[in-house]
Amino acid sequence: EVGAQAFFNCKSAVFKIEHPIKLVRADSFAKCESLEGIDLSKTIMIHEHAFKACKKLKDVHFSSELSMIDKGAFEDCEALEHVELPKSVTFIAGDAFDGCTSLSEFKVDPKNASYTSIDGVLYNKNVTRLMKYPPAKVGKEFIIPETVCEIDNRAFEHTILESVTCNSDILCFGKQVFYESKALRKCDIYLDDRADAQSAWNLGSFLFTLSRKDLVEGWHKDKNGIRWHEIKAFGAKEYSYNLITKSAEQGKPEAQMYLA
Repeated sequence: EVGAQAFFNCKSAVFKIEHPIKLVRADSFAKCESLEGIDLSKTIMIHEHAFKACKKLKDVHFSSELSMIDKGAFEDCEALEHVELPKSVTFIAGDAFDGCTSLSEFKVDPKNASYTSIDGVLYNKNVTRLMKYPPAKVGKEFIIPETVCEIDNRAFEHTILESVTCNSDILCFGKQVFYESKALRKCDIYLDDRADAQSAWNLGSFLFTLSRKDLVEGWHKDKNGIRWHEIKAFGAKEYSYNLITKSAEQGKPEAQMYLA
């Protein structure tokens, strides 16, 4: 086991690990600027921010028994290019690989029961949740699979994409989904009528300037007992205020947003 903050902020240490590491605690190797590779072939759990901001970390070998990669575990590992996940992994925090700007591909063992990858993009097993599009993945256009109804926080951060299309309705749209994707010029995103206020706000903060004070929330049930999220927006009382629908009504054809 490597304890919490054991080598935190080591600027020039050279690591030679001769014994298997079963557990890597929080911030164990965070900000170890000289760390270029590490063998985690016996590691079962990687705790939060364990390798955060290891700027030169490029090679990581995961254990066939690895079960957890906690939040921000490899955040801002700018040199990391490929991630291969074994069948044993059952939990990957949504921000585990945030800021890995050189990352071009995820590979997931086909026998993994919790996660999968399609063309290098990371999803949950049922492909209903898009977790991370690799920032350095080659290509200018991307069509989100129709099964997807959730998009994680910063899922498309730092990408070189120019166009993203979603042909299904999204129930959960995360925060800063397109953070620092400066090449993006066209984005077709449709929110489901049942999407909550946070998703509407997250999408709106990306596409529009919308004051938070304009949204008032509440829960109601329809005649079938289904809960609907009610939002009052600009004085109009509506179910799941749909920013994309509104943009279409304002003359944006097919609710397409062309970004300046």
